Amino acid sequence: MSAAYIFGDEAGGMPVNDDDEVFVAATFVCLDVPPITLPIRRSNPVWTVRHLQEMSAYPSCVFVKPTPGYGAAWQTKLELMDTMARAQRLITGRNARYIPPAGLGARNRVWGYVMKASVATVLPRLLLKREVHLDRIVVILDEKTLQDEERHLFRTQLENMAQPIVEVILGARDVFPEHAVPSERGYVG
Repeated sequence: MSAAYIFGDEAGGMPVNDDDEVFVAATFVCLDVPPITLPIRRSNPVWTVRHLQEMSAYPSCVFVKPTPGYGAAWQTKLELMDTMARAQRLITGRNARYIPPAGLGARNRVWGYVMKASVATVLPRLLLKREVHLDRIVVILDEKTLQDEERHLFRTQLENMAQPIVEVILGARDVFPEHAVPSERGYVG
């Protein structure tokens, strides 16, 4: 059994307006070697990439680049989500552990969407490329300031992604058997 260590970081500010800059979230996954042992050299990206290759790390990158209308659409969506979430919190107490009293932070929601997409795409790459039997997945995110409720929500959403990802990988194994990894038990996607 193996452990998959996923490390994530981001660059740029989380966009909420049409004229905001691009926002990038990047992750990479390593087997059995926590990426926090990687001596990152920000001044030498070529060295860092070579070291990641030596660790057999698999990368993923997701970005948000605002276009005309993005800010208004995002604000409308956030207001609807926030209104429903706060109403549930106040009326029934449901989901109180996920929603801060002041509501959801717009920029933290963008960060959460992008980081979850990056995590969700890096794990299948690993599992499709190598025959691995994971007994745990550890997600390590670079310093991010979140309220306790937002952190709990993000953690729960990551945990809930695991089963659908496994189902997609198993389905892909059946649809694309030529890309499955041979093993003594048949083929593993």
